[in-house]
Amino acid sequence: MARAWIVDLWVKDARVELPDGTSQKVVPTAAQLRSIKNLPEHFRTAKFGRGKRWRVSWYEDTAGRRIQRGQVFEAKKDAEELVAELEDDIRMGRYIDPNQKTRTVRDAAEIWLASKHRIKDSTWRRYRRELDNYVLPKWGSTPVGAITREAIDTWVVELQEATAPYDFDAGPNTPHSRRKPRKMAPRATSTILSAAPLAGSSDTSLPRGGLAATPSEESNYPASPKTTARNFRT
Repeated sequence: MARAWIVDLWVKDARVELPDGTSQKVVPTAAQLRSIKNLPEHFRTAKFGRGKRWRVSWYEDTAGRRIQRGQVFEAKKDAEELVAELEDDIRMGRYIDPNQKTRTVRDAAEIWLASKHRIKDSTWRRYRRELDNYVLPKWGSTPVGAITREAIDTWVVELQEATAPYDFDAGPNTPHSRRKPRKMAPRATSTILSAAPLAGSSDTSLPRGGLAATPSEESNYPASPKTTARNFRT
């Protein structure tokens, strides 16, 4: 995603025919745009005067495909604010599809897990276990757009110190021998983050747009020797 841009859904450029038979593109003047109700017909789109006027568009790379996303606004200033926010998030690696920000982690995680058709049963059970034991007790009701790097840093420390929220009775894939959490080595913490659907490996991540591209990529937890839990991302 290189940039976001604004489209005026009510107004278009026009082409006028010149005396020599050629045509030339003309755009409405600033004065005509200020008096939008009196805009000449040849500058009006089929949507003129109907629905919200301003659309913010941007491209999102999902599963190797480029998909155009968009959100519409009544006021141009609101569209401009979203463009500024998107471009800042894209530049800093914090991008989240604005349409997905209010979805809870629980809903996003269940959709993600249901999409895993090509993994071993043991791997699926491990994902389910890490979700039930640690991820959902901490983040289940949290909107995906509300997760910050600082919150993840804190959670990693809690996991290591055995003070993180947990639920060992959530499902049949939970070992009954682990009724109380224990302090974790970096390898165990790394396994939870990389195995959960919020982790940033290409094999386990949620569809792009579900979570921010980094909140935990910059988290300061120790890396496991064999697997590095990279980030809560999409």
